[in-house]
Amino acid sequence: NRLFFAPQVDVSYRGMLTDSLQKEQFSKITEANVRVMPLVQIEFTDPSKQANTFFLELGPSLGFGFWGKQTKQDVAGAPVNRSLKYGFADYGAFDANWHTALGYETTGGLRLKLEYVHGLTNMINTEKGPTLKYRNISAGIGYWFGKKKA
Repeated sequence: NRLFFAPQVDVSYRGMLTDSLQKEQFSKITEANVRVMPLVQIEFTDPSKQANTFFLELGPSLGFGFWGKQTKQDVAGAPVNRSLKYGFADYGAFDANWHTALGYETTGGLRLKLEYVHGLTNMINTEKGPTLKYRNISAGIGYWFGKKKA
């Protein structure tokens, strides 16, 4: 009775920057992304005690890129700025991640969370291109509406 399904959705703005200016390769990417996260939550305190608790969240996510900007070098190696081009031979529009979070939740629904997200997919699909797997650490504050335990 300490394991719960905790589905979540988030919107993030992320990117990468490199000082390497290789021909026909990305040197800067910024992207807005929506992630769907079917996570599970394990609470450390028995829910029947109706007390504040620490929790652990684990699970995968699937992200969908919907807007971005890119800097990519042309065949001469000069940087060219434009809208991010999604495709099988360019930048991936979808990505998969693994989430691990440790948090604290009050009986009133207030949540504090520290999370690590590990990218599982290479976002750059260009031939002989670099590998770009997003990884991030985030801290957050949230509130579960309608989830009062007391």
